[in-house]
Amino acid sequence: MDCFQHNRLDYIPLYSKYKTVAATREWTLSLRKRLRICTFTMTLGIGCETAQYPLADVGRDLFNDLKRVAQTLDGVYGGNEYEAVCDQLVASFDDPELTFSARILRSMIDEGMGGTGKALSEQYRSQLREEPLEILHEEDFIAECHASLARQAEIEAGDNESFEALLARHA
Repeated sequence: MDCFQHNRLDYIPLYSKYKTVAATREWTLSLRKRLRICTFTMTLGIGCETAQYPLADVGRDLFNDLKRVAQTLDGVYGGNEYEAVCDQLVASFDDPELTFSARILRSMIDEGMGGTGKALSEQYRSQLREEPLEILHEEDFIAECHASLARQAEIEAGDNESFEALLARHA
Protein backbone atom coordinates (compact mmCIF):
# COMPACT_ATOMS: atom_id res chain seq x y z
CA MET A 1 0.00 0.00 0.00
CA ASP A 2 1.52 3.31 -1.06
CA CYS A 3 -0.57 5.72 0.93
CA PHE A 4 -2.15 5.69 4.39
CA GLN A 5 -4.55 8.53 4.91
CA HIS A 6 -6.01 10.01 8.06
CA ASN A 7 -4.50 7.67 10.59
CA ARG A 8 -5.32 9.13 13.95
CA LEU A 9 -3.48 9.11 17.24
CA ASP A 10 -6.02 10.32 19.75
CA TYR A 11 -5.36 12.05 23.00
CA ILE A 12 -1.70 12.59 23.64
CA PRO A 13 -1.79 14.29 27.04
CA LEU A 14 0.31 17.43 27.29
CA TYR A 15 0.41 19.66 30.32
CA SER A 16 0.61 23.41 30.50
CA LYS A 17 0.83 25.72 33.47
CA TYR A 18 -2.86 26.52 33.26
CA LYS A 19 -4.79 23.57 31.85
CA THR A 20 -4.41 20.02 30.66
CA VAL A 21 -3.94 20.03 26.90
CA ALA A 22 -4.72 17.14 24.60
CA ALA A 23 -3.17 16.78 21.17
CA THR A 24 -4.60 15.05 18.13
CA ARG A 25 -2.46 14.26 15.11
CA GLU A 26 -3.67 13.55 11.63
CA TRP A 27 -1.08 12.61 9.08
CA THR A 28 -0.63 11.28 5.60
CA LEU A 29 2.17 8.89 4.74
CA SER A 30 3.28 8.49 1.15
CA LEU A 31 5.99 6.42 -0.49
CA ARG A 32 7.80 8.23 -3.28
CA LYS A 33 10.90 6.61 -4.75
CA ARG A 34 11.39 4.54 -1.58
CA LEU A 35 11.29 7.74 0.49
CA ARG A 36 8.61 8.07 3.14
CA ILE A 37 7.33 11.59 3.45
CA CYS A 38 5.23 12.29 6.49
CA THR A 39 3.12 15.40 6.74
CA PHE A 40 0.81 16.09 9.63
CA THR A 41 -1.24 18.77 11.18
CA MET A 42 -1.62 18.87 14.92
CA THR A 43 -4.30 20.56 16.94
CA LEU A 44 -4.29 21.14 20.65
CA GLY A 45 -7.42 20.65 22.71
CA ILE A 46 -7.45 23.15 25.56
CA GLY A 47 -9.53 22.67 28.68
CA CYS A 48 -11.71 19.59 28.37
CA GLU A 49 -11.06 19.59 24.63
CA THR A 50 -13.83 22.15 24.20
CA ALA A 51 -11.65 24.22 21.88
CA GLN A 52 -9.19 23.01 19.26
CA TYR A 53 -6.36 25.26 18.09
CA PRO A 54 -3.72 24.55 15.46
CA LEU A 55 -0.34 23.82 17.03
CA ALA A 56 1.36 26.45 14.88
CA ASP A 57 -1.00 29.17 16.18
CA VAL A 58 -0.50 28.15 19.81
CA GLY A 59 3.26 27.93 19.25
CA ARG A 60 3.43 31.40 17.72
CA ASP A 61 1.44 32.84 20.64
CA LEU A 62 3.74 31.16 23.16
CA PHE A 63 6.85 32.42 21.41
CA ASN A 64 5.43 35.95 21.27
CA ASP A 65 5.32 35.80 25.06
CA LEU A 66 8.78 34.23 25.25
CA LYS A 67 10.11 36.92 22.93
CA ARG A 68 9.40 39.53 25.61
CA VAL A 69 11.52 37.48 28.02
CA ALA A 70 14.21 37.18 25.34
CA GLN A 71 14.23 40.95 24.84
CA THR A 72 14.73 41.41 28.57
CA LEU A 73 17.64 38.94 28.57
CA ASP A 74 19.15 40.64 25.52
CA GLY A 75 18.87 43.96 27.36
CA VAL A 76 20.70 42.54 30.35
CA TYR A 77 23.43 40.70 28.46
CA GLY A 78 23.65 42.87 25.34
CA GLY A 79 23.08 41.84 21.76
CA ASN A 80 19.99 40.14 20.37
CA GLU A 81 20.88 36.45 20.53
CA TYR A 82 17.88 35.40 22.64
CA GLU A 83 15.42 37.19 20.39
CA ALA A 84 17.07 35.69 17.29
CA VAL A 85 16.59 32.18 18.69
CA CYS A 86 12.88 32.91 19.25
CA ASP A 87 12.55 34.17 15.67
CA GLN A 88 14.31 31.09 14.34
CA LEU A 89 12.06 28.73 16.31
CA VAL A 90 8.87 30.57 15.28
CA ALA A 91 9.88 30.20 11.63
CA SER A 92 9.91 26.41 12.06
CA PHE A 93 6.13 26.46 12.66
CA ASP A 94 5.69 27.77 9.11
CA ASP A 95 8.44 25.66 7.57
CA PRO A 96 9.02 22.30 9.31
CA GLU A 97 12.12 21.77 7.16
CA LEU A 98 13.88 24.26 9.47
CA THR A 99 13.59 21.95 12.49
CA PHE A 100 16.64 20.07 13.70
CA SER A 101 14.94 16.71 13.17
CA ALA A 102 14.10 17.59 9.54
CA ARG A 103 17.71 18.64 8.88
CA ILE A 104 19.02 15.39 10.37
CA LEU A 105 16.48 13.35 8.40
CA ARG A 106 17.46 15.16 5.17
CA SER A 107 21.13 14.43 5.88
CA MET A 108 20.36 10.77 6.55
CA ILE A 109 18.45 10.53 3.27
CA ASP A 110 21.22 12.28 1.31
CA GLU A 111 24.30 10.89 3.07
CA GLY A 112 23.02 7.72 4.73
CA MET A 113 23.15 7.02 8.45
CA GLY A 114 26.87 6.31 8.39
CA GLY A 115 27.65 9.46 6.43
CA THR A 116 25.53 11.59 8.74
CA GLY A 117 27.11 10.07 11.84
CA LYS A 118 30.61 10.57 10.45
CA ALA A 119 29.92 14.20 9.47
CA LEU A 120 28.50 14.98 12.91
CA SER A 121 31.40 13.29 14.68
CA GLU A 122 33.92 15.29 12.62
CA GLN A 123 32.01 18.51 13.34
CA TYR A 124 31.91 17.85 17.09
CA ARG A 125 35.56 16.74 17.15
CA SER A 126 36.65 19.99 15.48
CA GLN A 127 34.45 22.03 17.79
CA LEU A 128 35.87 20.36 20.91
CA ARG A 129 39.47 20.64 19.69
CA GLU A 130 39.06 24.41 19.29
CA GLU A 131 37.91 24.86 22.88
CA PRO A 132 40.68 25.51 25.37
CA LEU A 133 41.41 22.64 27.71
CA GLU A 134 41.54 23.52 31.35
CA ILE A 135 42.61 21.01 33.95
CA LEU A 136 40.88 21.53 37.27
CA HIS A 137 42.00 20.15 40.58
CA GLU A 138 40.12 19.61 43.82
CA GLU A 139 41.87 22.64 45.30
CA ASP A 140 40.32 24.82 42.57
CA PHE A 141 36.83 23.74 43.59
CA ILE A 142 37.56 24.28 47.29
CA ALA A 143 38.93 27.78 46.57
CA GLU A 144 35.83 28.65 44.50
CA CYS A 145 33.60 27.37 47.31
CA HIS A 146 35.31 29.68 49.82
CA ALA A 147 35.17 32.63 47.41
CA SER A 148 31.47 32.01 46.77
CA LEU A 149 30.70 31.89 50.49
CA ALA A 150 32.61 35.15 50.99
CA ARG A 151 30.65 36.85 48.18
CA GLN A 152 27.39 35.57 49.68
CA ALA A 153 28.31 36.88 53.16
CA GLU A 154 29.18 40.28 51.67
CA ILE A 155 25.81 40.49 49.89
CA GLU A 156 23.93 39.42 53.00
CA ALA A 157 25.82 41.91 55.20
CA GLY A 158 24.76 44.76 52.92
CA ASP A 159 21.12 43.63 52.87
CA ASN A 160 19.11 45.24 55.64
CA GLU A 161 15.63 44.96 54.11
CA SER A 162 13.12 42.78 55.99
CA PHE A 163 11.58 39.79 54.28
CA GLU A 164 8.10 41.35 54.55
CA ALA A 165 9.34 44.53 52.84
CA LEU A 166 10.86 42.42 50.06
CA LEU A 167 7.57 40.61 49.53
CA ALA A 168 5.62 43.86 49.53
CA ARG A 169 8.01 45.36 46.98
CA HIS A 170 7.67 42.38 44.61
CA ALA A 171 3.94 41.74 45.08
